[in-house]
Amino acid sequence: MVLRTGMKDIEKASKQRQDSSNQDYIKEVILRDDGDQVKFRLVTDQDSETAEKNGVPFVIIEGEFHNVMKQSKSGKPYGEDTLCKLVYDDEEEEWTGECEHCDAEVPRRSKFLMWAYVYAIYHRDRTDKEWTPANFGNIVMYKESIDAYCIWKDGYYMRRDLEIKAQRFGTLCDRDYVVVRQGVRNSTGTRRTLQELQKSPMPDEIKEGAIGLPSLEDYATRKVRSFGVKPQDTPDEINLDDLPDELGATVSGFGKINEDNPKKTGKKAAPKKNVKADKVSENAAGLGDFDPNLSFDEQFPPMEMPSDADWELPSDDSEFDDTDESASREDFDDLPF
Repeated sequence: MVLRTGMKDIEKASKQRQDSSNQDYIKEVILRDDGDQVKFRLVTDQDSETAEKNGVPFVIIEGEFHNVMKQSKSGKPYGEDTLCKLVYDDEEEEWTGECEHCDAEVPRRSKFLMWAYVYAIYHRDRTDKEWTPANFGNIVMYKESIDAYCIWKDGYYMRRDLEIKAQRFGTLCDRDYVVVRQGVRNSTGTRRTLQELQKSPMPDEIKEGAIGLPSLEDYATRKVRSFGVKPQDTPDEINLDDLPDELGATVSGFGKINEDNPKKTGKKAAPKKNVKADKVSENAAGLGDFDPNLSFDEQFPPMEMPSDADWELPSDDSEFDDTDESASREDFDDLPF
């Protein structure tokens, strides 16, 4: 039996328990503030054939998600992506079935999911003393080391840009990528841009560490939220095996996504799989392919938001900021690729 004396010891033990609990929780890639950048290596490819060829275990999936408002234990509201239960009928060209969130008129939008090994997130403002300074031309950013497998989730415009890059390179797993957020927190005009870095072999440690990660389908359907936990059905769960190929849930691969996208409306790794950035890639400690002589604004010029009558702008009022969309391909053709 262990008893702790004094508030400092009690708080220390509480923090240790919280850190231990959070260690195995699957995190998503989230850029919260204007100018934030994340650097990662995808361990998810465009289709099963390419994935097998490159030795990665995952293929991109896409689904229709409702952003359902929830409340944390501390009382803060946040949005949680919940898979829509409707099924698209190709013959009738309409969604069929029952979904309580559709009945409640909760907005629904397409989002893709991929596994990525995240090296670090770079912030313009330092809000954590553990973040280390990193020079980017004439500005200083602050590096938050991640070195973990995370879920990368984004919307239609980012997926279209990924598809173009897959067509150009033949795979999504032959280089590191950087995603930059443009738009202040709680802005409805937020967009994210995707920059590919130079081609480089995927480190064996990252490739091997990805084997055994939870399936993207299990994560999308909320059967899994932590590493090392067997999939569990939730009360509002969908059994993918019982659904037809045209499901409004998840579809795999770019080809499948395009077939089933008509008239849409709107780890941390387990300790043994944690790979430190300096052992993984020469570029992991910074955005090595960026020109240090250029300023941030020169490398990422202002962009106009694409017009799309069918795109419903998100309210972006959730704590987790996961409802906005990225810019279209045309908006960043002038970036220094």
